[in-house]
Amino acid sequence: MPGPGEGEHRLERSCLSPSSPGVGGWVGAGEEGRGDEGPGHRHPQLDIPRRTDHVPIVALPAIFQTALAPIRRQRFPAPGEEGSRTILFDIETLRSAAEVGGWNKAHRMGVAIGVICHLEEGRFEIFPETGVRALVDALRAATLVIGFNIRRFDYHVLSGYTGEDFSRLLPTLDLLEDLHSRLGFRVGMGHLAQETLGTAKSADGLQSLEWVRQGRLDLVEAYCRKDVEILRDLYLHGRREGFLFYRDKKRDVRLRLPVEW
Repeated sequence: MPGPGEGEHRLERSCLSPSSPGVGGWVGAGEEGRGDEGPGHRHPQLDIPRRTDHVPIVALPAIFQTALAPIRRQRFPAPGEEGSRTILFDIETLRSAAEVGGWNKAHRMGVAIGVICHLEEGRFEIFPETGVRALVDALRAATLVIGFNIRRFDYHVLSGYTGEDFSRLLPTLDLLEDLHSRLGFRVGMGHLAQETLGTAKSADGLQSLEWVRQGRLDLVEAYCRKDVEILRDLYLHGRREGFLFYRDKKRDVRLRLPVEW
């Protein structure tokens, strides 16, 4: 299998869709004195200095400041702002979790196809495994990388080629992570696409792996590109309208999910 960094990736046009609070003071308390006894009460012959008043701790220890501080959402640059380079990103893998020993070993899965959308430029780029280095370079040049579960999955797959922790290196908006923080549970991209955009995913990860085994990387590419298109349209809908839709399955009710992208 060719090593990463060899070969070329392909460019395609038309990426853009046509319709397209602080914590109060914490006071530490010392042990109080017993009655009116001074330090030399029992042994007056001893020259013991007068006890000074206890000085309270008026600031939270750093560990509590971190734990109790309100969540402050990062403000991301808007598409079209001067200097903004927004990339939407997805990859499909060569191997399944079962084949590599579990989801915690995603770095062994390998890249079958990677697709990115340069939002401001309105174009797609397609990367086979031999173009992984170019894919990583494009991500590093972005002012914002957008994906769906990329912190927990896609970045780990890429780390198998570079050994880097991309979740720390790259300015990232992970839609799955953001929506989970708002809802308290996870919602799939296919569900959001159906409820918000009225469209469905073209396939799923299992089908993509089967196409890989058959050597049909053309079908894997089409599927991956379609997922990036859905990701783009969900992101732009959230920016434009300030919400997405999801369905409460227990009540069978379509609900708005406010977002701040």
